[in-house]
Amino acid sequence: KAGLDFSILKSLSKHEVNTIILLIFLSSLVNIFNNVFVSGIYFQGKQFIATNISYIFEFILKIAIILLGLLFKNLIYIAILFLVLTICKSLIYSYYCSKYNKYLRLSLKKVSLKIFLKLFKLSIGHSLEIIHNLIKHHGLVVLIGIFFNAQMVAYINTAKTLFYFFPFRIFNAFQTITIFEYAYLFGKKKIFEIKNYHTKHIFLILLLLSIFIISSLIIGPAFYGFWLNHRFDISYIFLLLLVLDASTQVLNNTITVVLK
Repeated sequence: KAGLDFSILKSLSKHEVNTIILLIFLSSLVNIFNNVFVSGIYFQGKQFIATNISYIFEFILKIAIILLGLLFKNLIYIAILFLVLTICKSLIYSYYCSKYNKYLRLSLKKVSLKIFLKLFKLSIGHSLEIIHNLIKHHGLVVLIGIFFNAQMVAYINTAKTLFYFFPFRIFNAFQTITIFEYAYLFGKKKIFEIKNYHTKHIFLILLLLSIFIISSLIIGPAFYGFWLNHRFDISYIFLLLLVLDASTQVLNNTITVVLK
């Protein structure tokens, strides 16, 4: 099938749409406070704890979204789940932050404009990357919402969730693990081993990406339809663009991982 069926959203009332937006907004606010807790954990050299918590909850969320999509036809359950998991993650972050953080204290009296400007300059590259991702993903959703409708927004988001964000997060989790190995080799001044490890890393990712692209094109449309009870039918061209975009981003992160 090449056509689009948007009947999954026809049963949503205005009240349900507003409720979903409110739940997502509240989840975003909680995530802002999570960054404070994560900074406290990172400060004590416990990055692996924050990373593990993040990926565990991401995995649970993605699997739960798939299951809820199979069991229910109302998107409000997914929004509720998103808020609940975000709050649970925040509680766990706060626990580990308080457990390991012995020196950091929030104080407005110690705010320094000079240090702020210095940190801002150092983080320009990272900030530009965040802005790029915001425009690429969230900005696209806003534009689609303006020029099309909510059904098209849902179609784009569900497809990107399954064929872009989900595999990207899985590959990114693997990339995060390799950073510790690169850091260990760099600390030991083993430059030759770093080059050898990096080459093997790239070839492994290329192999996995090849499997991902082929499997997505073969069984992706059927699985996508099954996930959404055949309410949407994804276009092969759109599917190909998504998997190629995700694969390009993963490969780029693999090549540049040594710079981190």
